[in-house]
Amino acid sequence: MEQKYIEHILERLAEGETLKPICKAIGIPGVTKSAFMQMVDRHPPLRERYARARSEGIDVLSDQLLGIADNGEEDHNRSRIRVDTRKWLLSKLKPEIYGDIPQGTTVNVMVAIPAGSAQVQSVAPIQTHDTRDDRGRLEGPAIDVIALPEKAK
Repeated sequence: MEQKYIEHILERLAEGETLKPICKAIGIPGVTKSAFMQMVDRHPPLRERYARARSEGIDVLSDQLLGIADNGEEDHNRSRIRVDTRKWLLSKLKPEIYGDIPQGTTVNVMVAIPAGSAQVQSVAPIQTHDTRDDRGRLEGPAIDVIALPEKAK
């Protein structure tokens, strides 16, 4: 596959289009979704560029949401379906950013007590918060705890 087609495909992916229609629009027999994905699998640098283009394209869906929601000319039900579809796709394709935050998560806490230390009566939560990685993506809920020493008898 010629480099110009690869660049064209990556550019359109980054603009939010999907691979199969892009390849079909090029209209050249050897330029297919299957052929492109085989190249991606065989070439790690292309694999990285493809992943980046797909990620950017997914974010385009997010950018489209306000435009669709604010469009007063389009049928309300159609707009709602378009918004809901994009929200659903975003939550599946990039759940770390666009996914729902799990509610009612159960956390089991184990506390290690150094030998010779006082017995622990209970563990009390002192703060709950969401944890995020270095890129700001949601990793999940966290609970800071404090171990309360057993009361003297």
